[in-house]
Amino acid sequence: MSSGQPFRRLLLLTFGPLVAVVLTLLGLGLGAISVAADSVEQLVFRVQPLQRANAELRATMLDSSRGLRGYTYSGDATYREAYDRGHQSYARSKDEVTRLAVGSEQDAAHELAELADHWFDMTSTVRSAGPGGQRTGVLLANGSLVLDEFLRTSNELAAEIDVTSASLQQSSAATRRQAQLVLLACGALAIVFAIAAATATARRFSDSVAGLRTTVTRWAAGDRDARVPEHGLADMREVARSINTMVDEATRLHDVERERERCRDIAAGIGVRIREHLDVDEVVRLATTEIGRHFDAERVCVWLAEGVLEDTEAELATPEWHELDLAPLRSTLDAGGERIPIAPLRTLYAERRSQVVRFAADAEALGLPQDPRDGAMLVVPFGRGEIVLGAVVVVRSSGAWPLVEVDALEHVAADLARGVDQARLYQEQQVLVRDLRALDRSKTEFVSNVSHELRTPMTSIAGYVEMLRDGDGGTMNDCQRTMLEVVHRNATRLRKLIEELLLLAKLESGAVDMAAETVDVSSLVEGVVDTLRPAAKVGGVRLDRENDDELIVIGDPAHLDRVLTNLVSNAVKFTPAGGEVHVTSRRCHDGWIEVEVTDTGIGIPETEQQAMFTRFHRATNATEKAIPGSGLGLAIVRQIVHRHGGHVALASKEGAGTTATVRLPAAGTGETA
Repeated sequence: MSSGQPFRRLLLLTFGPLVAVVLTLLGLGLGAISVAADSVEQLVFRVQPLQRANAELRATMLDSSRGLRGYTYSGDATYREAYDRGHQSYARSKDEVTRLAVGSEQDAAHELAELADHWFDMTSTVRSAGPGGQRTGVLLANGSLVLDEFLRTSNELAAEIDVTSASLQQSSAATRRQAQLVLLACGALAIVFAIAAATATARRFSDSVAGLRTTVTRWAAGDRDARVPEHGLADMREVARSINTMVDEATRLHDVERERERCRDIAAGIGVRIREHLDVDEVVRLATTEIGRHFDAERVCVWLAEGVLEDTEAELATPEWHELDLAPLRSTLDAGGERIPIAPLRTLYAERRSQVVRFAADAEALGLPQDPRDGAMLVVPFGRGEIVLGAVVVVRSSGAWPLVEVDALEHVAADLARGVDQARLYQEQQVLVRDLRALDRSKTEFVSNVSHELRTPMTSIAGYVEMLRDGDGGTMNDCQRTMLEVVHRNATRLRKLIEELLLLAKLESGAVDMAAETVDVSSLVEGVVDTLRPAAKVGGVRLDRENDDELIVIGDPAHLDRVLTNLVSNAVKFTPAGGEVHVTSRRCHDGWIEVEVTDTGIGIPETEQQAMFTRFHRATNATEKAIPGSGLGLAIVRQIVHRHGGHVALASKEGAGTTATVRLPAAGTGETA
C-alpha cells in the first residue's frame, strides 16, 4: 500500500475487517438476547400465570367444599355463602388454566376443568336440598371422590408446570453463558484486530501528521512564516495545501489589520491634537503637518469653503505642508487658481467617498491644479451635516493609496471638519461676546447717565413739593393738598427707582466700595424687623423673628441692611392680610451665617424662579395683581451678597409662599468679602 493513496481507502482497508467483526459480534449478541428474551417471555406471560391460575382454582374448590360441608352439617348460611362465591368464581380460573395450557398440559387442563364442572353439578343439588336432605350423605361422598380426583389432576398439572419452568430457566441460563463466551471471544478478537489496525494506521498516518505537528508548534512559538510540508497521504497533501493557503491569507489579513490599527492610532492622535485648538489657521497647520509626517506625502493642502449652502467655491488655506525641495503650491498658481469649484466636492461628500486622481483630466474635472511630477492625489472631502466645508488633498509620488490609509485620512478629515467648525463657532462667539459686552457697557453707562441726569431735577421737584406742603407758596384748599400728596408720593417713588438704578449700575461696574467692618447680623435683623413691623401691621401681616446670638460677619453694614430690608419688605408686600412673615438668623455647622426670610404670600411660578434675580424682571402673578415694584430689588440683593462672598437663593411654590436664603461667611472663616 503506497503512502500516497487517499486516506479514505487506507481507513477502509484497515478498519473494514474490524467493522465486520463488530457486526458479527452484534449479531451473536442480538441472537442470544432474542433466545433469552423468548424464555423469559414464556416464564412471565404463560408459565407463571398458569401456575397462579391452577393454584387459584384448587383453592376455590377446597373453599367451596368446606363451605358446603359446613352448611350441610350446621345449616349456617355463612358456609353457604362461601360455597356460592366459589361456584361463581371458579369458572374464571378454569378458563385461564385451559387458555394458558399448551402441549401435554392441555389434557390435564381439560380434565381438571371437567372435574370442576362435574363437582359443582353434583354439589349444587346438596346445596339446594339444604341440611338434613335424604341423599345428602350419598351426594357428599360421591363429591368427595370427584374432588379427590380433581386435586390429583391439579397436582399433576402443577408438577408438569414446574418441570416446564425449570426447563425454561435452565435454557435461558445456558443461552446466556454461551452468549457471554462467544461475546468474550469475539470481543477479544476485535480488540486484538483493533490494536493491530490502529498500529498500522498510526504508523502510516504519523509520517503525514509529523510535519503538521511541527508546523503548529512553530506557529505557537510565534513563527508566522512556518508552513505545513506537502507530502505523505494524498488527502493530507490537500489538507496541508489548504492550511498553507489559509495561513497565507490570515497573515495577509493580520498585516492589513495591524497597518489599519497603526493608521487609526495616528488618525486618533491627530484628531485629539486638532480639538485642542480654537484657531482655524492653527487647526489647518496642525492637520497638514501631521498628515505629511505620518502618511509618506509630498504635499498636503486644504481647501476651505465658508460653510454655507450657497457656497460655490473653496479657497486654498494657509499654511500648507510640502517637502523641502518643493515650492509652495500657492506660489505656482495663476491668478484665480487658489479657488476651486465646490460642486464636485459636494458630489463626493454626498456619496461619502474619497477619490484618487492620477491624470490631469481627472484633476481638471475637480478644478484642482496638478504638478506634472505628482504621482497621485487623494482628495478627501469633509463637512458638517449636509454642508461641505472643504477638502484635504494629499499628494505622493508612488501613486498607490491603500484602503487602510484612505480610511485613516477620512477619519482625520472628519476631525478636521469638527475642528474647523468648532474654531469658527468659537471665533464667532468671541466676536458676539465682545459685542454683547460692549452693548452691556453702553447700556449700563446710559442707565447711569440717565439716572444721574434725572436725579438732579427730581431733587428740585421734591424740594418744591415739600415747600408747597409746608405752605411757602400760600394757602391751599383740600383738593390742591390731595393732588400735591399724589405728586409727592410718585416723586418719592421715582426718586427711589432712580437711586436703585444708580446703585445697581455702580454695583455691576464695580464702582461701589464695600466697607469691611464687623457686623452683627442678629442686630441687623432685629432692626429691620422693628422698622417694618408697623407697615406689616397695617397690611394685616404678622412679622416675627428668631435670632441666634453673636452672628458676626465682616462687611458693609449699610449695604447688608439694604439686603435684609429688600427681602423682608418684599415678603411683607407679597403676603396678603392674615399671612405671616418669619425671619430666622443662625450659624450653620459649616461655619457660615444664614438668614432665612419665609412668607406665606402669593409665591413665584416655578418657571420664573431662575429669572427673579435678573434686573427689571417681575413675576407674572405679581404683575397680574398690580402689586407695585421695579424689579430691581433682588438684582441689587444678589450683587451685594456676592460682593460679600456669599450666596442668595429662592425656594417658592406658587400660592403657598416663598423662602429667601442668604448665606454669608462668618468672621474668621478665611472667606473674602
